[in-house]
Amino acid sequence: MSVVFFQQKQKKARLRVVRNESEAPLVLRGAAKELAEDNAQLRRYQQFLMQELQALLSNDEEARELAGFLRHLTYDALPSLLAFMAERDWFAWASLEQRVLILHFINNTICRLRVREGLAPIDDSLPGEDPSVFEICRQHLVREESNG
Repeated sequence: MSVVFFQQKQKKARLRVVRNESEAPLVLRGAAKELAEDNAQLRRYQQFLMQELQALLSNDEEARELAGFLRHLTYDALPSLLAFMAERDWFAWASLEQRVLILHFINNTICRLRVREGLAPIDDSLPGEDPSVFEICRQHLVREESNG
């Protein structure tokens, strides 16, 4: 006895005559095909990150509070992010994966604000300079597991 778990409908192949190149279906080759595959992979990764963020926000009040703070943050008020984080030691309980996810969204917010101001999206400090807001956030969030 054979059991069919999944049965696909078979579509009948249809022959189509193409009169000129503009009617021909687009077939990606070479670099264009590779670029399309990379874009699809990036979209899947971004969807995954959004699902992870939604899961974190649905389960944690402090994460929702941070998301609201980041939503209303302005470039001139970036140092207030450090004060916000210093007032709350909420990230101490979080797993490394959650802290990296939070850092990712802090980074996206800072980059977006910098671009709106006409600046380069990333501005890490050089040796001997004071650390940037992002670098300070990274020091607080992505610590070694042995220290946390």
